[in-house]
Amino acid sequence: MSSLEWDSELAAIATDHARKIAETAEYSHKSPDGTPAETRVERGADCFSGENINKIRWDVMVMTKYSDKMSREIDSYITLADHCVIQFARSEAHRNNMLQKQISAEGIGVAKTADDMVYIVQDFCWLAVR
Repeated sequence: MSSLEWDSELAAIATDHARKIAETAEYSHKSPDGTPAETRVERGADCFSGENINKIRWDVMVMTKYSDKMSREIDSYITLADHCVIQFARSEAHRNNMLQKQISAEGIGVAKTADDMVYIVQDFCWLAVR
């Protein structure tokens, strides 16, 4: 499997959605106005393949290796990213989104609330569309 390109348009779309989730606490692939992920991404980046979303409290114990049990507290964005990827990998639907062979690019957005809830949105682009 080849590596994905970072896409700043996708990252902006993902960040906007993460912020909206954080502001409204509506944890969904749909925007608060009901717009689904594929429409949101197609409008901003003219492509769509999939979207993963996640929410994690900043101060909880998390896994930082796939085989670990809860091993450390989130204390940096690196620890957060490690744990988020592990959670995505352990979920069949999220893992399938990440492993689609036709995906060529991704963008990730993160938003943190005042009460330390972190929302992560990962959007993907199809190779054929880009």
